[in-house]
Amino acid sequence: MTGEQERPVGCLVGVLRAVALVVVVPVRFGWELALVVLRPVGAVIGWAGRLLGAVLEALVVRPLAWVWRRAVVPVALALGRGLAALGRGIALAARAGVAGVRWLGAHLVVLPLGWLWRAALRPVGRGVSAAMVWAVGYLVVAPLVWVVTHLVVRPLIWFGKAVLLPVGRAVARAGRRLVLAPLAWLGRVSAAALVRVGRVVGRALAAVGRVAWAGLVRVGRGIVWVWRVLLRPVARVLLGVLTWAWRTAGRIWRYLVVRPCRWVRREVWWPVKLEVRRVTGELRRALLG
Repeated sequence: MTGEQERPVGCLVGVLRAVALVVVVPVRFGWELALVVLRPVGAVIGWAGRLLGAVLEALVVRPLAWVWRRAVVPVALALGRGLAALGRGIALAARAGVAGVRWLGAHLVVLPLGWLWRAALRPVGRGVSAAMVWAVGYLVVAPLVWVVTHLVVRPLIWFGKAVLLPVGRAVARAGRRLVLAPLAWLGRVSAAALVRVGRVVGRALAAVGRVAWAGLVRVGRGIVWVWRVLLRPVARVLLGVLTWAWRTAGRIWRYLVVRPCRWVRREVWWPVKLEVRRVTGELRRALLG
């Protein structure tokens, strides 16, 4: 039974390897060709960028820097010095004007007004304010306080002691008997009912939770079984097939492309290059002498 089961698996792995080889070999060849082509292209682009940078520096950056140093900066410095001198002159003139206005105000306005306040206005104001306070206190405030005390405050105190205090006590006793006692009884009954309902609901929720947990455990076991029995072997086979195909494509690339290119470079390119250099050197010596 074991041999019969391994034969289909081996055939399946062989088919998968063939399919992966057909798919991966072009991808690997494209990857290697891209690396071989992009390096010279990158070198050419870098050389062109350096050349363009040198041209821009010679034709644009250096002339602009010379104009900035020789023309813009000296003119800006001279203009700044002139504006600074003008600003200092304006500031000095403004400070002198402000000082003159302060001196005139102090000697022509502040000093006379201060003498008038100390000598005349302040004594007169004190006398008038004292007379007004005395008149208002004895003629208005005292009679008003007597009227409010005898006509409002004392009657209100008597009414509170004689009427409001007994009525408040009666209302408090009635509230305790007619409102608080029934509310307390209703609260005790409601609390007992809620406790019973809570127990019933708690037992029902516990039963539902046990059933749900058992279901989740069974589902989890099923998922683990599917992973172990079905998904993990298939994933392992696919990973092995892709790894083998990638390595096989690399070997084919080395045998078909890299080794012939190395042989050509070693056996053809280098000898031809050395011979060309030798012939060029002999010609140069023969011509130059």
